[in-house]
Amino acid sequence: MYGYQNIVRRHLLPALGDIPLKALTPLQIQTYLSIKLGEGLSANTVLKHYHLLRTALGQAVHLGLLEVNPSCKVTPPRLNPTQYTCYSPQQIRILFKATGGTPLGLAIRLATYLGLRRSEITGLRWQCVDLKAHVILIQEVRTEVGGREVLKEPKTKRSIRRLGIGGCTELITELERAWTIRKSDDPAEFVLLRADGTPPSPDLLTRQMACLIEKYRLPKITLHGLRHSFASIANSQHIPMHDISHILGHSSITVTSSIYTHLFDETESTTLRIVAEAIRG
Repeated sequence: MYGYQNIVRRHLLPALGDIPLKALTPLQIQTYLSIKLGEGLSANTVLKHYHLLRTALGQAVHLGLLEVNPSCKVTPPRLNPTQYTCYSPQQIRILFKATGGTPLGLAIRLATYLGLRRSEITGLRWQCVDLKAHVILIQEVRTEVGGREVLKEPKTKRSIRRLGIGGCTELITELERAWTIRKSDDPAEFVLLRADGTPPSPDLLTRQMACLIEKYRLPKITLHGLRHSFASIANSQHIPMHDISHILGHSSITVTSSIYTHLFDETESTTLRIVAEAIRG
């Protein structure tokens, strides 16, 4: 909602806010989209503007304030598939070696081994970690909105999930280390803590990650990029996309497929090569 409010406040209202609702034309909306593209906004960003405006005007039609939605006659920009940076296992090992025993190291391992989002990592509490049964429950996220930290449920029901970590020995080691230095016995205490006993802000982890990448002259990547790296490595090991989607907590396998189209391309290439070799005998 905060993101939508920013689009309305910074873009839509200054450009279209003075036009009476019933006087708004498809040409004015089409011109708005063209101007935003000319200002340097990406096609994907301008497409978000279009979808937001179309939804708002659709509500106006539903309430009887408009007879037709003028945005329906507008040609929106095409969605450009996002290309994600993924690390190889060798590059990930460099991060592991550089951050062992630190809060950032634990965050990196949670993102890499489990494909967790940054907000899921910073929102993880000890009451959701069972070190004996080797299970982690993802049921709360912590994020920043306009400089203010917010605790909330994950974005979809499928994002609430139980993950078995029995095979992730390095992650278990880091969790056990964090358990020994926790500041209290309160099960609601956050797993990720700074030296002063306070949980790091999500943006702090992002800045620390950027400094680490620069120090070791590695390709630029974020914690979310390590989540993509998890998906890439899982796909390379022939893990079914349905299983990858479940672990990542996507709302459906369709979401996973749309995000990782390039992984499907690689898989199809491998499949076609195998079939061709079989035909050749």
